[in-house]
Amino acid sequence: MDDRYRFLSTGVVWTAYATVLITLFIALVAGQPPVNETLMIMLGVFVLFLTSVAGMATATIWRAGGRRAAASPYVQQEAGKAKRDVSDRIGRLIEALDEDEIIELETLLAVRHDERR
Repeated sequence: MDDRYRFLSTGVVWTAYATVLITLFIALVAGQPPVNETLMIMLGVFVLFLTSVAGMATATIWRAGGRRAAASPYVQQEAGKAKRDVSDRIGRLIEALDEDEIIELETLLAVRHDERR
């Protein structure tokens, strides 16, 4: 799942959450029902439940979305193509270099290789 879809999905979840809470608040204020302790406890439990559901939905969107996309055969096939394309691009780049640039590149790679040791 692409990050923009994750952001969109997360936005939908939390917009629905906010809509329910705002509607609940308006119903309490405008309807003016007899507010007693039992009703407030029930509403508190409901809001806590709704918050945990929205949080779990957000966590699921951000955790599981990437794994499913990475596991799909299409994504694996495209990743293989991208790897081949990179080696093709490198080959074309090296062919386009002149002798001095090739020597400079070899020197740079040798220095980096020595630094890693």
